[in-house]
Amino acid sequence: MPLHPGELVDHECLVLTTSGIRWEFESPQGPLGIEVRAKLQTNDGAAICQAVIAGDGIAVMGDYLVDEALRSGQLVEILQPFNIPAIWLKALVPGNRVELPRVRMLLDWLEHHLQPITPWEKVAVLQHP
Repeated sequence: MPLHPGELVDHECLVLTTSGIRWEFESPQGPLGIEVRAKLQTNDGAAICQAVIAGDGIAVMGDYLVDEALRSGQLVEILQPFNIPAIWLKALVPGNRVELPRVRMLLDWLEHHLQPITPWEKVAVLQHP
């Protein structure tokens, strides 16, 4: 069981396509980003949940998908000292367009005006016990 996000590089990770392979954490030293190795990558949260329950790897998921599995003991939350940022927003912009004034304005607006509200109560890093 990993004790630090940096140890995730040595584990099989199950990745939601929308979250990507770079997982962000908050640490006492500041933000910490880890690029994980995706054993499975899909845009289907239910499929990731089933794979984690089957013991196929570690995933970052919203609790609305895993509450029941956490309550039943099928899954355990790990890396609890390292919080997931309240907003995990990624803007996919081609590198040759990121400095266009209209794109830069949108990215700056998103960064400064979005509140740390997610559609779920928390995000958990999970693995099969």
